[in-house]
Amino acid sequence: MRAQHKDAFVKRVFLQLTRIRDSSTHKFNWHFFRSSTIAIKQSDPIRLEIVASFLLTQNEPLKYNIVFVDEAFISQNSPKVGHIPAKWMEFRNQKIKELENEHDSTTISALINPLLNEVLFGEFWKESEVINAYTTLDRVFYWEEGDYKLSIIVECSQPDQEFRKDLQFSLSKEDVESLRLNSIPTLRALCGLEAVWNFAYPEYKNDSSQQGAPPDRYYAALHTGR
Repeated sequence: MRAQHKDAFVKRVFLQLTRIRDSSTHKFNWHFFRSSTIAIKQSDPIRLEIVASFLLTQNEPLKYNIVFVDEAFISQNSPKVGHIPAKWMEFRNQKIKELENEHDSTTISALINPLLNEVLFGEFWKESEVINAYTTLDRVFYWEEGDYKLSIIVECSQPDQEFRKDLQFSLSKEDVESLRLNSIPTLRALCGLEAVWNFAYPEYKNDSSQQGAPPDRYYAALHTGR
């Protein structure tokens, strides 16, 4: 991101997503600045910094990596699955208590490890509350196969001005099927368990409606449910 002609004070950056087929829209607000360092291993930590307005100068372009979130989606659906962590702790504690009644303390100490959590979560997954939560997330999943328009909107002040970049991308059937599976790691993450997310990496192209736009290409990661 760079400033031309004069410095700019960036108030916020957000995205507007439009599905071409039916013109339905979703808004993604910025939440975190993410480190530009690439994580080689799944265990590598991801550094996140809370977003804040900043000054963009002509002499110092900003290399940015921003996490955007669909706040409306979270607000509407969090209450429907927010009870799952408490249910998981209740289920887990009850199962461990049953094991304690059946085995000595030494055996229990050996059992209480991440592997036991995985076994118990496999049983917990069959509970009606979890099935209902998964069904809820699956029903509100809005990514579909097809074409999308993504507008990157930067709001500046002094003077107040808005800058917009329109891109297009397409999701394949395989992309959508992979993203839909993120309902599972979403519930795992809510319960404090390790979650492995699925991503789609579509090629971003300049909006064909922008006359004279250079034929450059952009790549980005899409992730649903966050």
